[in-house]
Amino acid sequence: MSDAADDKMQDDCVFLVRAHSFEDAFRKFLTVGRSKETSYRNEEGHDIKVLHAEILTMDRIGQDLDGAEAHSDLQEIEGPEITFETPIDPARSRPDLTM
Repeated sequence: MSDAADDKMQDDCVFLVRAHSFEDAFRKFLTVGRSKETSYRNEEGHDIKVLHAEILTMDRIGQDLDGAEAHSDLQEIEGPEITFETPIDPARSRPDLTM
């Protein structure tokens, strides 16, 4: 079992910025990332430090953001219960709200 004080975690976040060039976007992403940096002591008394480590990717998504894809994470589905004939109804979705 690891000591919580030694645990390290990574959170890959997706941010959107409006920019006129690659360089402008890069500067804006640095500003956004640095604004998320913080340190604090958690409820268990451990010192926590949140750092902006790197910008992994930058993608141009165009002018029309309505319906634009900001992130995709392709994953393999385990199990034979889903086939080409399996009925899919996204209207039954109950998404979590994160804000």
